[in-house]
Amino acid sequence: MATRSKAVTIRVPQDLLELIDLYRKEQHIDMSAAMRQWLYRVAEEFALKLVEEGRLSGGRAAEILNVSLLDIYRMAESKGLRLGADEEQQRRFRQYAARVRLPPKGASKQQAATASDASMFYPCQ
Repeated sequence: MATRSKAVTIRVPQDLLELIDLYRKEQHIDMSAAMRQWLYRVAEEFALKLVEEGRLSGGRAAEILNVSLLDIYRMAESKGLRLGADEEQQRRFRQYAARVRLPPKGASKQQAATASDASMFYPCQ
Protein backbone atom coordinates (compact mmCIF):
# COMPACT_ATOMS: atom_id res chain seq x y z
CA MET A 1 0.00 0.00 0.00
CA ALA A 2 1.47 3.34 -1.01
CA THR A 3 1.45 5.97 1.68
CA ARG A 4 0.12 9.41 0.96
CA SER A 5 1.85 12.43 2.37
CA LYS A 6 1.14 16.10 2.73
CA ALA A 7 3.56 18.99 3.14
CA VAL A 8 3.07 20.74 6.48
CA THR A 9 4.81 23.87 7.76
CA ILE A 10 5.70 23.88 11.47
CA ARG A 11 7.79 25.99 13.79
CA VAL A 12 10.50 24.01 15.58
CA PRO A 13 12.50 25.39 18.51
CA GLN A 14 16.13 26.06 17.61
CA ASP A 15 17.45 23.75 20.35
CA LEU A 16 15.37 20.88 19.00
CA LEU A 17 16.58 21.59 15.47
CA GLU A 18 20.17 21.32 16.69
CA LEU A 19 19.40 17.93 18.19
CA ILE A 20 17.67 16.76 15.01
CA ASP A 21 20.65 17.99 13.00
CA LEU A 22 23.00 15.86 15.13
CA TYR A 23 20.70 12.88 14.61
CA ARG A 24 20.52 13.34 10.83
CA LYS A 25 24.31 13.61 10.58
CA GLU A 26 24.73 10.44 12.61
CA GLN A 27 22.18 8.63 10.43
CA HIS A 28 23.48 10.14 7.16
CA ILE A 29 20.04 11.39 6.13
CA ASP A 30 18.55 14.76 5.30
CA MET A 31 16.63 16.93 7.76
CA SER A 32 13.21 15.98 6.34
CA ALA A 33 13.92 12.28 6.68
CA ALA A 34 15.14 12.78 10.25
CA MET A 35 12.01 14.70 11.21
CA ARG A 36 9.76 12.07 9.58
CA GLN A 37 11.55 9.31 11.53
CA TRP A 38 11.06 11.18 14.80
CA LEU A 39 7.41 11.84 14.01
CA TYR A 40 6.87 8.19 13.08
CA ARG A 41 8.38 6.99 16.37
CA VAL A 42 6.01 9.17 18.37
CA ALA A 43 3.06 8.07 16.19
CA GLU A 44 4.04 4.42 16.72
CA GLU A 45 4.21 4.81 20.50
CA PHE A 46 0.90 6.68 20.62
CA ALA A 47 -0.86 4.16 18.35
CA LEU A 48 0.35 1.27 20.55
CA LYS A 49 -0.86 3.10 23.65
CA LEU A 50 -4.30 3.55 22.08
CA VAL A 51 -4.43 -0.12 21.08
CA GLU A 52 -3.43 -1.19 24.58
CA GLU A 53 -6.19 1.01 26.04
CA GLY A 54 -8.72 -0.41 23.59
CA ARG A 55 -9.29 2.97 21.93
CA LEU A 56 -7.85 1.86 18.56
CA SER A 57 -7.92 -1.57 16.96
CA GLY A 58 -4.68 -3.32 16.14
CA GLY A 59 -5.78 -3.54 12.52
CA ARG A 60 -6.40 0.20 12.28
CA ALA A 61 -3.06 0.94 13.96
CA ALA A 62 -1.35 -1.32 11.42
CA GLU A 63 -3.13 0.49 8.61
CA ILE A 64 -2.17 3.94 9.91
CA LEU A 65 1.47 2.95 10.46
CA ASN A 66 1.59 1.02 7.16
CA VAL A 67 2.73 -2.22 8.81
CA SER A 68 1.19 -5.66 9.34
CA LEU A 69 -0.91 -6.61 12.35
CA LEU A 70 1.86 -9.03 13.30
CA ASP A 71 4.26 -6.07 13.32
CA ILE A 72 1.93 -4.24 15.72
CA TYR A 73 2.03 -7.20 18.13
CA ARG A 74 5.81 -7.47 17.80
CA MET A 75 6.23 -3.73 18.48
CA ALA A 76 3.98 -4.00 21.53
CA GLU A 77 5.86 -7.04 22.80
CA SER A 78 9.22 -5.28 22.40
CA LYS A 79 7.88 -2.40 24.53
CA GLY A 80 6.41 -4.71 27.16
CA LEU A 81 2.82 -3.86 26.24
CA ARG A 82 0.02 -6.40 26.43
CA LEU A 83 -2.57 -6.27 23.67
CA GLY A 84 -5.84 -8.15 23.70
CA ALA A 85 -8.10 -9.35 26.47
CA ASP A 86 -6.82 -9.21 30.03
CA GLU A 87 -7.29 -12.11 32.49
CA GLU A 88 -10.61 -10.78 33.80
CA GLN A 89 -12.01 -10.42 30.28
CA GLN A 90 -10.87 -13.96 29.45
CA ARG A 91 -12.52 -15.30 32.63
CA ARG A 92 -15.80 -13.56 31.80
CA PHE A 93 -15.70 -14.92 28.25
CA ARG A 94 -15.16 -18.48 29.52
CA GLN A 95 -18.20 -18.05 31.78
CA TYR A 96 -20.25 -16.72 28.89
CA ALA A 97 -19.06 -19.51 26.58
CA ALA A 98 -20.06 -22.12 29.15
CA ARG A 99 -23.54 -20.57 29.46
CA VAL A 100 -24.18 -20.46 25.71
CA ARG A 101 -22.23 -23.63 25.03
CA LEU A 102 -19.72 -22.19 22.57
CA PRO A 103 -17.16 -24.76 21.40
CA PRO A 104 -13.51 -23.76 21.80
CA LYS A 105 -11.54 -22.30 18.96
CA GLY A 106 -10.39 -25.10 16.70
CA ALA A 107 -13.26 -27.50 17.47
CA SER A 108 -14.62 -29.23 14.39
CA LYS A 109 -18.16 -28.52 13.23
CA GLN A 110 -19.10 -32.08 14.14
CA GLN A 111 -17.70 -31.66 17.67
CA ALA A 112 -19.60 -28.40 18.03
CA ALA A 113 -22.85 -29.93 16.73
CA THR A 114 -22.69 -33.04 18.94
CA ALA A 115 -21.49 -31.35 22.13
CA SER A 116 -23.99 -32.05 24.88
CA ASP A 117 -22.49 -29.59 27.33
CA ALA A 118 -19.71 -27.04 27.63
CA SER A 119 -17.81 -29.16 30.18
CA MET A 120 -16.67 -31.32 27.29
CA PHE A 121 -14.84 -28.30 25.90
CA TYR A 122 -13.98 -26.57 29.17
CA PRO A 123 -12.93 -29.34 31.62
CA CYS A 124 -11.11 -26.91 33.95
CA GLN A 125 -14.27 -25.10 35.01
